[in-house]
Amino acid sequence: KMMMAEVVKNRIFLDSDDVNKLDAIMDVTAHDAENVVVLMTSETLKRMWCAAEIACAWHAATNIVLVSCDGNRIDEELLLVIPCLWNEEQEATLLGAGVTIQMIESSYHGLRHHEHIELDRRGAGERLHQRAVQKVIQNCRGLTTRRFTSRVTVSGRRRSADGLAPFMMLSDLRTPEVGSTARVIMYLLRNHLQEDLCLYDPYDVVNDLENFKQEMAVAVAILVLLTQGMLQDVCFAGIMAACPESCREGLVPIRADEFFVYPDPGFWENLAEGRVFEGQTLAEMDTDFEGVRAAFAKLFNVLALKFSQHGSEHIQRTEVAMIGARLKPMLSSGGSAVDRYSSSNASRRSNPGGAARVPSKTSSHLPPPDLDLPEEREPLDKGGQMVHEEF
Repeated sequence: KMMMAEVVKNRIFLDSDDVNKLDAIMDVTAHDAENVVVLMTSETLKRMWCAAEIACAWHAATNIVLVSCDGNRIDEELLLVIPCLWNEEQEATLLGAGVTIQMIESSYHGLRHHEHIELDRRGAGERLHQRAVQKVIQNCRGLTTRRFTSRVTVSGRRRSADGLAPFMMLSDLRTPEVGSTARVIMYLLRNHLQEDLCLYDPYDVVNDLENFKQEMAVAVAILVLLTQGMLQDVCFAGIMAACPESCREGLVPIRADEFFVYPDPGFWENLAEGRVFEGQTLAEMDTDFEGVRAAFAKLFNVLALKFSQHGSEHIQRTEVAMIGARLKPMLSSGGSAVDRYSSSNASRRSNPGGAARVPSKTSSHLPPPDLDLPEEREPLDKGGQMVHEEF
């Protein structure tokens, strides 16, 4: 949604932005929206309200653009289980909103061989997202494009106009939902702060810890997304242990998963006794159980901020504002982190080719590809709205 909004002028909204009026959104998808973009995840097509919105859009001949996320799509197996997906109470709710199971079945059958756009959300392949957005916009009808678009980077090299970004974020990018959440935080926080911020997956940088240590050492702050399973990830443990002690004051934990469990006494005991990580694996990353314990203890020595993965846009922007409120003083405090960042930037400007770079599987700092889109036109009768399905 945010990437598309940088290119087109038309209103784009997520149905989840107003969860109290989901039944009314079906009228929007059928009669008020020019396009409906469906992000087909493992759950979208099985959710009652999503299915109802798709059915209403299909039977109203609204233009539907399908995006297959991580290979998910309408297949024979899904078509066979549609009559069993919802209980009698849910079916009655749908019927009360004017949607029958037969309507859903017919729309899914009609969309089964509909053209779809592939999007692999695993990893930090920003260019893949840009290409998918380009194709979505090309398949939408009646859009008005912006004459000037902001060309910004969400992941990849940690650069700003001067060579470095003040903030970096560590997150699991191999899990699609978590990776998507990390990118949302990146967009919102970067726009809120008007500062560059880059995203890394520990899995991608753990093989070059020495260079990555240099990157961490000059960051003003290091944001850490706390999600389920992160504390058991040995790559994350290695990165945290490698974080120089001088910059651990800049660690900012963000709980972005309601299922994340903070370490309890049992976790610390298991960690010390080698039941969480193998000692040999940690030794290969030049650390040990005590090194990981000390890094984790520092990370959880400050109050974690919150980000609601499935919250509305208003809730997410409010939470990002709170994150920004913690980060802004770090930029203006004149402390050691800012001094390191400023001196490193000055050195980078005077000797742009002399600094080591961290090899990473994340995409490079590239602008989105040029979009071959129609020129600006008069507003559409229907408002040119797009409904973005994402559950």
